[in-house]
Amino acid sequence: MMPHKWALTVAITGLVLLPAGASPFVTPPTPTGLFPSNRVFMQGPSVTLDWQDARGATGYEGEIYLWKSMKWRLYTRFRTSMSYKSLALSLPTTDYLWRVRAVGSGTGTSFAPSVYGAWSPYATFTWLNGPIARAPDYRV
Repeated sequence: MMPHKWALTVAITGLVLLPAGASPFVTPPTPTGLFPSNRVFMQGPSVTLDWQDARGATGYEGEIYLWKSMKWRLYTRFRTSMSYKSLALSLPTTDYLWRVRAVGSGTGTSFAPSVYGAWSPYATFTWLNGPIARAPDYRV
């Protein structure tokens, strides 16, 4: 039996060489300046979560947890192209944790997926569903 000889011609155009481990996409920085935070008390029909823009971000992804039955439970996840997210809360008074991360450019395909930055540290707030109790004013 005779061995087969093969010839292969390859044309490569638009090739970009990157160092080992390098990514063609830049990871966006972690968002900062989260508000509300530091267990601030919030009240009303909705709350707006706000943060400073992360340079190079094309969007943001966030998670909100609530304190229920003596543990933190995931309440919701969200995606937005803005540096804020408004949510209507109709739950009883409780504490919340939330965090956000920036999403960088990519096509969302397997060839060029989105690039996710690191999660921000958790921010906290207490949601008051109902009137805020005020101490009586005893000044004369």
